[in-house]
Amino acid sequence: MLGPLYLLLGETAAAVRSLEWFEKAFPDDRGEPFQYLCWALALYRSGDIGGASRKLLQTMLLNLYLIPHLLGIPQGELDIWHGSNWAEKGYLEYAPPELFRLWDHQALEWAKETYQSPKFRQVRARYVEIHEQLRHEPVGPRRSQLVQEAFELEASYD
Repeated sequence: MLGPLYLLLGETAAAVRSLEWFEKAFPDDRGEPFQYLCWALALYRSGDIGGASRKLLQTMLLNLYLIPHLLGIPQGELDIWHGSNWAEKGYLEYAPPELFRLWDHQALEWAKETYQSPKFRQVRARYVEIHEQLRHEPVGPRRSQLVQEAFELEASYD
């Protein structure tokens, strides 16, 4: 959480450096939703809109409830397979409110526009569809195929 802490201190450049270091030091890390939300904001504030969009997409797929929560968009519990507690709606209860207060009006407008873009809608819809199937799919080739497709969606913006 070093990157988010730098953001809380108003040190955007230090946050970006810290998060870039994290990415190099832990290339296989699947990501924590609050860290990725702050990462998207740090990249947005630093002017890297493409990088910010990639991180926002990854954030969305780490926890499908987080961005709607940030934007004040009602989001019911999805009837899907949640791969970890980090992906569940209840995980938002652990969100430090200070992380949401980092988002000013301009950043929120960018996040809303990006979240509602056709690309994000398409990826989100397919991701939910896959996870609906995973909820009932037993271990085997079909489940492996669905999991692989979900991973590909998570990396689709890289």
